[in-house]
Amino acid sequence: LEHPEDKDEGRLPTDWKNLKDFQRLLVLRALRPDRLTVGLTRFVADSIGKFFVEDKAVSLKVSFEDSGPAIPMFFILSPGVDPVQFVMALGKELGFTEDKDKFFNVSLGQGQEPRAFKSLEYTFKNGGWAMLNNIHLVETFCKDLEKKLDYYEEVYTKMATYEKIKREKRLAAKAK
Repeated sequence: LEHPEDKDEGRLPTDWKNLKDFQRLLVLRALRPDRLTVGLTRFVADSIGKFFVEDKAVSLKVSFEDSGPAIPMFFILSPGVDPVQFVMALGKELGFTEDKDKFFNVSLGQGQEPRAFKSLEYTFKNGGWAMLNNIHLVETFCKDLEKKLDYYEEVYTKMATYEKIKREKRLAAKAK
C-alpha cells in the first residue's frame, strides 16, 4: 500500500502517505474498488504475514482419503486454476477413468444440468466420480444438487446400515 502510483494501483490522493494502512484501504475501496483485492492482500501480508495470503497446494490424494461416498469434494478455486487434470490423474491412478465409465466431467451452463444429474445418478448406482464444473453459474442447479446429494446420503446410510445388520446376523449365526 506504500506506492499508490504502481501500475496495479493507479494514482491516488496526495495525502495518501499520511494515512494509516487501514485508512488507505477505505480510500481504495471508495475510489478504486477494482484494486481492492491487491490492497487487501498487501494489508493482510503486512499485518499478519504472507503465510495468510500465499496459495498452498493441497495434496489431492489426502483430500480424497478424507472424502467418501457420502462426503463429496468441493474445489473453491482462484482465477486461472483448473483442477481437472489433477483429478483425472488421480482417477487414472485409482481406476476411475472415462474409458471405464467411472469418471464424468461435466461443465455446467448451456443446458448441461440434465447431463450432470445423469452422471450423478450413474455414479451413485454404479460407483465412480462425477466432476461438476462451474456450478456457481447455475443457481437453481445448486439448490437441486443439494437436495439430490441429501437424498443420496440418506439412501447410502440406509444401505450401509442394512449391510452392517446382515453382516452381524451372519457372524452371530456362525458363532452358534
